[in-house]
Amino acid sequence: MQCCWIEDLKEFFKWQTKTSPACASTAPMARAIARGEAAKAERLMRDHMLEYAKYVERRHPALIDEVVDWR
Repeated sequence: MQCCWIEDLKEFFKWQTKTSPACASTAPMARAIARGEAAKAERLMRDHMLEYAKYVERRHPALIDEVVDWR
C-alpha cells in the first residue's frame, strides 16, 4: 500500500511543480518524503515553516496573535 501511495505522491508533485510556483517551493520536501528521507524532509519542512512565519510576521503582524478555532 505504501508503494502505491508514494507513486501517487510523486505524480501529484510532478504535476504541481509544473503548474504552480508555490508548489515548486515544496517539491524538495515531497521528494525527500517519497524517497523515505525522513530527517531531510523534517529539516526542509522546518526551514520552510520558519521562513513562512517570518513572512507572515512581516506582512500580517496581527495574524501572529490570532487563535485558530477548529470547531
